[in-house]
Amino acid sequence: MHVVFSIIAYGSVEDIGATLASFAGVIANYMGIDASRVRVSTMAASVRLRFKIAAPAGIEASRLEALVYSLTPSTAGSLLGLSVTDVSAPETVEPTSPTASPPGAPPSPLRPPPDSETG
Repeated sequence: MHVVFSIIAYGSVEDIGATLASFAGVIANYMGIDASRVRVSTMAASVRLRFKIAAPAGIEASRLEALVYSLTPSTAGSLLGLSVTDVSAPETVEPTSPTASPPGAPPSPLRPPPDSETG
């Protein structure tokens, strides 16, 4: 399971660029998990930081969701060193797996060999 949520902060994507990598570690530390389990991306909207957390084995996604629900804009701002205006409600999503390509066209039917005339 993945837990996904967004934090909206004042500023621009360019302002965040230099510190973006550290945000995954900060959120992972808050969640009590390894930073390798957290992905963060940005979108303009002031700055929307979208976190996607892969729940580690032995940790229920609901525990991570509860931590996100407790994450107020003030707390998120303190953690990230930003002026945060909103923290979205978390959602739990199934991990995506690579999709198999659709099967190709069925093989052409075999043609019977031509009749041979014997003479």
